[in-house]
Amino acid sequence: MYTKKIVYNYFIFLILISTGFVLFHFFYKLDFVYLFYSLLFFTIIYFALIFFIKRIKEQDIRTRITRELPFFLNALAGDLEKNIPLRLSLENHSRKETMIGKKIRKALDLVKHKGYTLESALEKVSKENKDLERVIYQINDILQSGTKNKADTFRLLSNNFTEQQSTAIKNYSTKLSFISLVFVVVSAIVPALFLMFFLVGSNFFEISISNLGVILITVVVFPIIDMFILLFMRANLV
Repeated sequence: MYTKKIVYNYFIFLILISTGFVLFHFFYKLDFVYLFYSLLFFTIIYFALIFFIKRIKEQDIRTRITRELPFFLNALAGDLEKNIPLRLSLENHSRKETMIGKKIRKALDLVKHKGYTLESALEKVSKENKDLERVIYQINDILQSGTKNKADTFRLLSNNFTEQQSTAIKNYSTKLSFISLVFVVVSAIVPALFLMFFLVGSNFFEISISNLGVILITVVVFPIIDMFILLFMRANLV
């Protein structure tokens, strides 16, 4: 359904661009080769945006789950210390409006409506996140074997995730500094160098770029590059 909507919107935009170009052609006699370049440019931008938006949504879900895991594990450990059965504890967490709560709720629906065992349902809903998959492995091991010191196992795993997140924050700061430097160079320094090169080149090297071309490069191309750098940062550094 989502893919059909993307394709439908794509063709609607193609029709609008083509119609707009035909109208401009009657007034300004534009070469139809520009229509081809416009459609090609739009196609690249459109599907690149779709890719980044999808990547950002997936990254947001992974990040939220990773942030919730230490709290989830500590809560499970607390329930087990109160002699609350693990299955009942999972059912209680499924009522919470968290990403992990939604995953557990989905697993319980698979058990109720599609005949999955709880262990296989939990494995199915955790496949998209390695950290969650690791936690589910421990939960299934406890459900199947009745491991002793269950609460200690969850608290140890929670501490491991907390340490991993601390390391990830340090790495994030390093990557962010580098990408920010690249963004400043592309958004400020490169356009200034381009304009300077154009002014010098047009006088000494007989470089001919139309005024419209300069405007399009400065107002359209460089901002689009900046936008994709920001999207890359958002998709990879959250």
